[in-house]
Amino acid sequence: MSAENKAIAQIFPINALFSPNITQAQAHATNMLTQTTELMTKMSSELWEAQTRLMQVEAQQGAKVFAQPAAGGRPGEALGAYNQQLRESSERMVEHLRQVNDLMRDYSWQMLDIYAANLSKATKPIQDAMQRKS
Repeated sequence: MSAENKAIAQIFPINALFSPNITQAQAHATNMLTQTTELMTKMSSELWEAQTRLMQVEAQQGAKVFAQPAAGGRPGEALGAYNQQLRESSERMVEHLRQVNDLMRDYSWQMLDIYAANLSKATKPIQDAMQRKS
């Protein structure tokens, strides 16, 4: 081994890159994938349910908008009712988007927590090897 390669090996030993126990590394990776898959499935389910509820409410409100106005009704009253429904629909949409944003933010932080926890477990052998070397 050349002097340059020996110096590099002393600075950062190659065995520090790999877990001393490959099954332990595989267990960490499997655990992380399981946790993230469960989290993503739960988040997708909640998002789908929220979208479904919104679509149901909007469909019900849409049916009211396209209903025939009363024969003796005044157009100004019908327009006022339509505007009120539009306002309510807009408010529901804004509230829905806030809920989706909160949902995504919450699950993103949970996902990062999972990655951080598993990364610290997976790099523990590397940290131990580096401490023994110094």
